[in-house]
Amino acid sequence: MRLDWVNNFKPAQSDGTLPLDSSAGAMRYKRAIIWEVDLFGFGIGSKIKKASWVVQIEAPDGSLLFFQEVEMELMLVSLSVPGLSLFTWNIVKDNASTDATDTIDGKELGEGEIKDYLLKGLLQSNMIPASGQSSTNFTATIITDWYSPGYLFPSGIPAGSKVIIKADKWDLGPASVEYSWAFGPGGTILDTLIAPETGQTFLLHLDDGDLKLARTRRGQPVLELRKTPGPDEPADDTPEGREQAALRCDYEASLSSTKLAPSFTRLYRKDGALYSVCLANRLQLFRSHGDGKEWKELEIMPVEETTAFQLNITLNACAFDREGSTLYLYGFTTRDDVENKLKSGRPMFVELKNEGKNWKVSARGEVVDGDQPPKTEKPVEEPPPADDDEGEEEPEEEETINNLPANNIAGLEWIDGRLYLVAKTGENGMGLYVSSDGLRSLKAVKIS
Repeated sequence: MRLDWVNNFKPAQSDGTLPLDSSAGAMRYKRAIIWEVDLFGFGIGSKIKKASWVVQIEAPDGSLLFFQEVEMELMLVSLSVPGLSLFTWNIVKDNASTDATDTIDGKELGEGEIKDYLLKGLLQSNMIPASGQSSTNFTATIITDWYSPGYLFPSGIPAGSKVIIKADKWDLGPASVEYSWAFGPGGTILDTLIAPETGQTFLLHLDDGDLKLARTRRGQPVLELRKTPGPDEPADDTPEGREQAALRCDYEASLSSTKLAPSFTRLYRKDGALYSVCLANRLQLFRSHGDGKEWKELEIMPVEETTAFQLNITLNACAFDREGSTLYLYGFTTRDDVENKLKSGRPMFVELKNEGKNWKVSARGEVVDGDQPPKTEKPVEEPPPADDDEGEEEPEEEETINNLPANNIAGLEWIDGRLYLVAKTGENGMGLYVSSDGLRSLKAVKIS
């Protein structure tokens, strides 16, 4: 299965027809830009300006599939003396993964709904390079490529669809902009992990229900799987074949012997081993000591507790402790659980401990908002006289307010004996929470 589509960009035809041979389930695009900025005056100067562009994709029958208006901010700082200007620039932010998109897959989006149409592994836009510096005598030239997130189209983008760039402007000066497009199947890449010592990327993905991991060649970030020639197939030793082979992955390996439809997956590296946490019909934990080539599923006890129904959690984040001996899960309850005193839609944790041959669900319960005051017990009052015509009603228990984040969890990390939870807030905000008791409670950290 080929994953290189995410970097396989091609321009549209002159009439806007997109480079599609068949229907696609996912799309991303690249915006190659050359900006020219005149640097006037002397001394130190700085500018923060906005770029904006409007992209519209229509199906062959003229129906609207995609409408997006992206706004991006870029900062430029310069130091000018007669005959010479030194300048530096960097991107500040854009809204391509938040509120830029009004319509996708032919549907109008409500607030926050874009997250359901972002491809895992490509959740954010990026710019390469994202900053730069140089010198000039008058005009600063900025050359860069902007890459969109991966967008999902469950209903498909049919062949023959056309793109219309309705507007493209930049406040800093004239610009030359070229768009190119990449299409592929939806929902293939689940998570990525980069080995900093080698530059290799591990790719967790689904292949027709098979959970697999692929590893790129050393220092090669292009996402494509190596095709091994059959016993009667000669290797492609042409210059084109050698060039293509140099950009492929070393290998791919299956994690599970059964088909899966996971709602949550994560990759981790702890003490030289790779781990994958997966929640489908049940919670599964896989480990590889062979750098991802061979995998073993670790037993979680008790078995009945690991089913998605019994765990009763919509899993949003997880983290290992420093030694890799305890795994913490964070999410929200999916239903009321009277036995464990859990109400639907409340933040909850699950704790698993390594006991040698297996892992054990050692604790689970509600995560308390550490910024809320504790419950106060009401004084006991004498019950009113019983009414013969009406039965007595149990007084409702006062519910504690809980402001802990439910969605847009960016990550959960173990640092110096504490768990830190990062959540996105608003368009470009961030919330940070800390727990010193294994997720039994979380307290907001002020960021100044």
